[in-house]
Amino acid sequence: MAQEALVSGKCTDRRGFPVDGAKVFAQGAVESVVYTNSKGQFSLRFDELGVYTIIYRIGGTDLEEKRTVEINEFSAVKLDDVKFDFQQSDSITITRERIDPFELPKLPKIDLGKIPLNSAEKFLLYSTSAVSNNELTTNYNVRGGSYDENLVYVNGFLVYRPFLTRSGQQEGMSFIHTSLVESIKFSGGGFESEYGDKLSSVLDITYKSPNGFKGSAMASLLGVESHVEGNSGSRVSYLAGARYRSNGYLLNSLPTQGAYNPVFWDAQILTDIALNEKLTWSFLGHFSSNDYRFSPETQETDFGTANEAYSFRIYFEGKEQTRFQTMMGGTALKWQQSKRTELDFYATVFNTDEREYFDVLGQYFINELETDPSKEEFGDSIATLGIGSFMNHARNRLNATIVNFYHNGSSILGSGFSDDERLRFSEHTLKWGVGLQLDQFNDVLSEWRMIDSAGYSQPQTPADEIQLFETIKGKIDLNS
Repeated sequence: MAQEALVSGKCTDRRGFPVDGAKVFAQGAVESVVYTNSKGQFSLRFDELGVYTIIYRIGGTDLEEKRTVEINEFSAVKLDDVKFDFQQSDSITITRERIDPFELPKLPKIDLGKIPLNSAEKFLLYSTSAVSNNELTTNYNVRGGSYDENLVYVNGFLVYRPFLTRSGQQEGMSFIHTSLVESIKFSGGGFESEYGDKLSSVLDITYKSPNGFKGSAMASLLGVESHVEGNSGSRVSYLAGARYRSNGYLLNSLPTQGAYNPVFWDAQILTDIALNEKLTWSFLGHFSSNDYRFSPETQETDFGTANEAYSFRIYFEGKEQTRFQTMMGGTALKWQQSKRTELDFYATVFNTDEREYFDVLGQYFINELETDPSKEEFGDSIATLGIGSFMNHARNRLNATIVNFYHNGSSILGSGFSDDERLRFSEHTLKWGVGLQLDQFNDVLSEWRMIDSAGYSQPQTPADEIQLFETIKGKIDLNS
């Protein structure tokens, strides 16, 4: 059941007159930022119990107040009026703070558990310029670009996806565990160079900052997932999540009938340790195993017109077994050197071991269907127009390791009011970054297709030779 606590209050100046347009911010609220109305009133909604800090700011000034509220039950809470030490006059206009130009657009906060497949990437399809043509995939395209031209960050760590996936039913689960997500930022182009050199988009995920022990669990016909979060003392916080999914029930509705046995599971943990007031150490670990097994049996497709109807039926033998195992570990040291300068240092290691094996033999028949409704054979096959067979074979292996070291820094060079009336506030920020990336790819491709139509292998060759319709052979060791 959805329950909420409503916290309301009022902002006034030193004379007690209401302040219109004051910014009220609370981390953890359903809407983290609200503004006072013409009567100086505001309200914040919270869907979780706990202790929260509410920050009041007057746009265009450096005036700020803080209040702490403890929510013990889901009910209405009335706060004492906040009185700012300034006096309004007819010549003063209170304005809201403008958006930081360095910030990515922030998406609305919703319950991601209601999104199909519990996928944060699916949320992008409903609210941004991202598009996808497959309901089973978590990949997306932006402005016609390839899916691998999209950057994804989680708490500042750059994350990767498996490389050999061919279809959405093989992919398994997204890296992002929706139960751990606090906020989502997304840009479909025109983002800052600090995010990297890919061209299509950047997705910046921020995980929660726990303020107490909590947990969740979900079970369905497609799988289970759970998470825990909490604090150990005042300096250590942790988030951990695990998921298991087997979407065979979903895949059984596909046109190709057979024995689907996909097993996907993963686990991840994020830990933050405050070494002191200025230094914070973070660790992100993730392991994922996506094992897709499929033994096709039959597939039937009807085509043509009302007067000329045909069916295309295939009988299969063989199986497909695809496995993707990925591991990632990342560590970060964040140094708040001063109120004006921040220095962040990151190191990540990503490894993927991917195997794509299949031997599938298909024998097909093209039949003509009876189109006369008055006949008893209506809709049944009355003639076989063509037969043939094909065989698809693959033994593909990929092992890749990507190591990243990078540093990001920012410093406020100057800030303050630029006029005597203290109405115009400006701030100048310098950002910089440097990174080193090491790539190691070991890729072996061995794949071929054979097509035999009406007793003749395609393409047709001399009697003592059989040429395959398509052959892919490759071996590469890439280090950069």
